[in-house]
This record gives sequence, C-alpha cells and structure tokens, in this order.
Amino acid sequence: IAGIILFLPVLQTMVYGSEEQQRGRKQKERIRKKELLANHRAGKYILRLEKAKKKIVDMLLVSLAVQWMTLPVLLYFFYEIPLYGILLNLIVIPLASVVVLAAFAGGIVGCFFYPVGKVCCLLAYAVLRLYEFLCLFFQGLPGSLQILGRPAVYTIIIYYCIAGLICLLVYHWGKRKKIFLLILLGTCLF
Repeated sequence: IAGIILFLPVLQTMVYGSEEQQRGRKQKERIRKKELLANHRAGKYILRLEKAKKKIVDMLLVSLAVQWMTLPVLLYFFYEIPLYGILLNLIVIPLASVVVLAAFAGGIVGCFFYPVGKVCCLLAYAVLRLYEFLCLFFQGLPGSLQILGRPAVYTIIIYYCIAGLICLLVYHWGKRKKIFLLILLGTCLF
C-alpha cells in the first residue's frame, strides 16, 4: 500500500504529466471523442481500445510502484527478486478486490446461513487457486528469480532516500525533466 500511496503518483506524473497538462489533455480528448463518434463508424471501438490501453498502463504503473517500494525488503529477507512479478501483478492486483469482497461476504453471510456463505467463499477460493497456478507457472519460466544477495541496511536506507528524492523532484519539476529523472532513477536504483 505504501508503494501505491508514495510512488504511484510519481509514476503517473512521469507518464501522464502534471495536473495542468492532464486537464489540457482531457479537454482535447473530449473534442477528439466527439469527432470520432460523429465522423467514424469505428470511432466507438477506437475509444474502447484507447480506454483499455489506459487501464493496462494504469495497472502496470500500480505494479511498478509496488515493485519499486518492496524491492529492498524482498532482497533483505529473501535475497532474490521475481523478474516476472510486474507482469504477474497485472493479473493479481485487479483480482485482489474479488478475493476480499467474496471472502468478506462469505464470512458475513456464513454467520447466518452457512451453506450460502460457503458458496460465496468458493469464488475467493477459485481466485486464490488461480493465483497459485499463476505463481507456479511464472516460477517455472526461465530466469524467473534473480538471486542478488542480502543488501546492507545502509544500502536500503540510501535506496529509499534516493527514491524519496526522485519523488520530490518529480513533484517539483513535473514532466519537463522526465528524461533526466528516468536516467537518474535507472542509475541510482540499479
């Protein structure tokens, strides 16, 4: 959750620009949407594809934010990082709400009527089994885990300080210095 709260806005700013730029882009998108719907038969489908593309990019940004925040902790305790974790999170994160809601509903309903509560929990169970299958599948792919060893505590502190500095720079500069910040991010964090 900390990765989403702290790093997701930074990644969104780097990809979509500042709030002012986003407002201007939304206004242009509204005009384009009207033109597509008025002039093209396929406009409706083009808009759906663009919406799906934005959702995929947003999910990827959430996955990157989580990976960015948890990287030092994973290395410290497990000495390895999953290289396919970002792709796996594209599937896992959207389905997490299904697991929570189904399990919660099953627990509440199960207090009053056990068979119905059990049926509600079956959905959560099915999604968790899917998680297990996906994790085992990705674990079987070549190069799925990179063993890097345990970083020193001071290295982790430096990592989070640099990450915090990058967050501040992105908030301060916005998208204007995007390339510089990406280079800084790549060199400092890896």
